[in-house]
Amino acid sequence: MLISRVQKIDTADFCELRALIESASLKEPFVLWYRFPSAMTDFIDPKNGDPFLVVGLLPAMRTGEALEVSASVSPMLLRSTDTIQDIYKSWDPSLHRATINCPDRDLSLPVVKPSGVGLYFSLGVDSFYSFLKNITCPNDNAATITHLIVVHGFDVYYGKWNSALFTDVLRNAMHVGREFGKALLPVATNLRDFSDQFADWGVLYHGAALAIVGLALQNAFKVLLVAATDSYANLIPRGSHPILDPLWSTETTRFVQDGCEATRLDKTRFIARFPIVLDTLRVCFMNPNTEYNCGRCEKCLRTMIGLHIAGALSRCRTLPHGIDTDLASQIAVHRHEEFFISELVDALGQSPMDQRIRRALEQSLARCRRVKAASTARHRLLPMLRDVLGRLEGLRRRRAP
Repeated sequence: MLISRVQKIDTADFCELRALIESASLKEPFVLWYRFPSAMTDFIDPKNGDPFLVVGLLPAMRTGEALEVSASVSPMLLRSTDTIQDIYKSWDPSLHRATINCPDRDLSLPVVKPSGVGLYFSLGVDSFYSFLKNITCPNDNAATITHLIVVHGFDVYYGKWNSALFTDVLRNAMHVGREFGKALLPVATNLRDFSDQFADWGVLYHGAALAIVGLALQNAFKVLLVAATDSYANLIPRGSHPILDPLWSTETTRFVQDGCEATRLDKTRFIARFPIVLDTLRVCFMNPNTEYNCGRCEKCLRTMIGLHIAGALSRCRTLPHGIDTDLASQIAVHRHEEFFISELVDALGQSPMDQRIRRALEQSLARCRRVKAASTARHRLLPMLRDVLGRLEGLRRRRAP
């Protein structure tokens, strides 16, 4: 896999960083691009190969190809790729170790000392928690956030089925930025048109995708905060993870995962105190008919239940105020969401409504556990079945004339 022809293109509306990706696994070369506000052009360096090393790492591990990047990369980041690949392979043993060929950056040259502190901001529970904690609970170890980074092309696709939703996302993010005096940095990319061919977004790739944006902007940011999905009590393999995110750091820019000390319900209770959250909160990834929040999917429902527990659902302008317990009983609880649901069950009170919600969630959990038990049984039986079949095949060969 070769990533080359890195160039920066300035237009009247934006600054574009692009590169050509060639691979035996692609029908034709892919032109990858990122678009940043024109004001960021002085910080974008086409000689910086760091973002493209990260772009190609998982796809190369999936295809078994060597990864070659024509632009120079950070020696620190390059060293970290050994550990990064170890982590990815432990999560997905079907991946291959990729050989990486790219020139090291010359560290003897003068370097820009960035000063910004960015937070990837989706208007969701996790990023709102990290943002508001940074503002209201400052401490000596936490750098003060200067920019909110909002990306069009991640959960809101660029130019596809829910693309129109980004207008509302950007408007609300700008409202939050103005309210707290923070700069908003919108970014657009076609990355998922490439990455989705090789790696699952949630399980593996989305943390790398965040790092790519930050590495392209590393001349501007000394620290980039990634809002944690899971708490320390519930860490599971996930593309953004406290042991993985810091490994994307370079000599000038540090990636920090923030918020692992709090569970999802802890975060919901904390952010529910702020009216601006209840005016702009966005959690839905389903977005039927480009709805801001559908109010019916698993993520909307458990957020609504969390806000109900916090006593704030009736004040939230972006989600329905009533909880459909029939829908809640049908939630498809994936393994990585079981902890979130169990936490809600434990926190519900004794009111008639709370008891109805609890029964609904317990039905969903029970179904999830039955599926998990069946899956575990299959995994235990398969080696035994393979062994029996192997023995039968051996007997057949010995008896064959």
